Amino acid sequence: ATAVPPRRGYPAEVVVAAALEDPFRPAPAPQAAAPAGAVPASLPVAEPAAPVRLVGTMVFPDGRAAAVCQLGSEPARMVRVGERIGAYTLARVEPGRAILTGPGGRLELSVPKPGA
Repeated sequence: ATAVPPRRGYPAEVVVAAALEDPFRPAPAPQAAAPAGAVPASLPVAEPAAPVRLVGTMVFPDGRAAAVCQLGSEPARMVRVGERIGAYTLARVEPGRAILTGPGGRLELSVPKPGA
């Protein structure tokens, strides 16, 4: 059996990167800066905010409170007062009820009745 000599040269990634950085290739045209607050036309149109569903609430005697919320099809998670879920911030929790604030203003949610 004959031994195969090791290959000399650069890894393929280096060769490709070097080809992309060809010093004879003309520089790309400068792009004009977009005005502040402008949205590039190439961005996809965003879907409306996903609905928030209240799964449950926890109110403790010492005043701490949290809600279990679900944003769209994401798994439900615990949210404490002042924390965000999507575009909403949990503002207040009462037994069976939560108040969130967000882009559309105040959102009052109630825990659904069993079987509803």
